[in-house]
Amino acid sequence: MKPSSPQRQLAGLISEIRSVQLERYEQPGFSAELYDRVLPQVGQVTRRSLETLESLEEQLEGIEAGEESPAWWDRPDAETAALEPVRDLCFIARVEIRPLLEQLERSASHGPNGNGQASAWGPLLQIERVQIALTNGLCAVESGLARLLGRSSETQHVDLLRASLDARRMTLKFRRGLTQAQREHPESVEARLRTAGTLIVRLIGRDEFKTLHLSDRLLARDLRERVLDWFRTQDVKAGERLWEEVHAFAILLSRLNERSELIRHDLLTVHRLLPVLETCEPQQPPSAKALELLDKILGRDDRLDTLCETGALTAEVAGRVRHVYEALTEGRELTSEISVVPFHEVAT
Repeated sequence: MKPSSPQRQLAGLISEIRSVQLERYEQPGFSAELYDRVLPQVGQVTRRSLETLESLEEQLEGIEAGEESPAWWDRPDAETAALEPVRDLCFIARVEIRPLLEQLERSASHGPNGNGQASAWGPLLQIERVQIALTNGLCAVESGLARLLGRSSETQHVDLLRASLDARRMTLKFRRGLTQAQREHPESVEARLRTAGTLIVRLIGRDEFKTLHLSDRLLARDLRERVLDWFRTQDVKAGERLWEEVHAFAILLSRLNERSELIRHDLLTVHRLLPVLETCEPQQPPSAKALELLDKILGRDDRLDTLCETGALTAEVAGRVRHVYEALTEGRELTSEISVVPFHEVAT
């Protein structure tokens, strides 16, 4: 039987790790099953992933050195320099994944500590980190290998970007809902928290909610319960503190802009957008083409969103876009800037 190609192996590993559904174990009563079944399963997939990456790296090194090529290699005319980027991707993925596996193995060896659901949060967070690292790392290697071999990627169905874009719009809608509540009910914490409770329930009920990190999902559920509890007492001072915590949670959610796939997407979009803005009349609103590109980065920067939605002139929009571009290329955090914008000033 012909051995499975590395592409097929990588795609299979990605499918395995993504098939692990954590939502079940976020509920009380499943801690033992998490330790008995899920941790060993994830550990096994992670170890096989490391073995596959190491094997692929060694095979690529052998091809570069002129050794006998593996059965899957059908590009004898390829320049050896073309192999190096894929080897680098293998190395980077292994470096990121190995310490996560070690943490996972330590958790598995300790077992449940008898504290009920609390003992599951640590392993759940570790499993989630492993899922993210494996998916990102293996997809990058598989895509690089596909390009090297002149083949179609077998992981195109793993649309990390689409999931992140949908999640960003979901969290933006949540944040704007809170902003509207602040504007409409500045003196009534009861009305604001009633709106906040509704928004949190809707957030949790959306399909995109599962694409948020576990810590964010746990915090959302905790805030939902605390908002419901507040209506039993309706203490105004406690309500204002709770409102500030909900506000802080909304800002925290905006940090999903730090996901690598969103940074790459937004950087490319802004790179295409700047020349389009240069063709627009500075003292007129941006063109339809520019607005179409701006819509693709909705949620990246609140100030830019405000300018676009209030009909600002091209000159002002272009200035903010250049700021966004500089922040993306220099590695500065635009999301941290959002946190210092007065909450009532964020556009609806």
